[in-house]
Amino acid sequence: MFWKKKPEEVDTRIIEIREGKAETYIDSPPENVWEVISDVRNYDKWVKFFKARLPDHLERVEKAGDYTFYETNILGIPIKGKTVIVERIPPQRSAFYLLSAYRGGGEFLLEPVSDGTRVHYTIWSEIPSSYLGKLVDRALLASRAQEQMQEHLDRLKAYVEGAPLP
Repeated sequence: MFWKKKPEEVDTRIIEIREGKAETYIDSPPENVWEVISDVRNYDKWVKFFKARLPDHLERVEKAGDYTFYETNILGIPIKGKTVIVERIPPQRSAFYLLSAYRGGGEFLLEPVSDGTRVHYTIWSEIPSSYLGKLVDRALLASRAQEQMQEHLDRLKAYVEGAPLP
């Protein structure tokens, strides 16, 4: 058993994590932004980088344990997975875990400011521990992921504010 082994007898693996952050101001109260990020059935109206769908028994994301399925394409590689909600504090924080070929997760944090909402968007993922995995991450994925996150928020902002999508 693991806990009876000496430290030198236990195989270990160092896991590196990449974290991306983006933010925007939306001229609408947090409750309105919360409604949009909870309404997965209407994601296709503003989400560009992935397709999401709910299981048949759910109408929207409401609580921890709710989940959606997603499909995306990164550098021509199709990726499918499941997004599981791990925490919901309306209308303040929605945290999720991504179940796929890689490990990851993220959160939307909605901060009330003036007459609107500052949206903080964070995504984290495990980086493959091989040298090649790190090279691919740094050369190709890291910068594009950050750009996509900001574009995602720009589209959310436009949709909530009723403006044309970028």
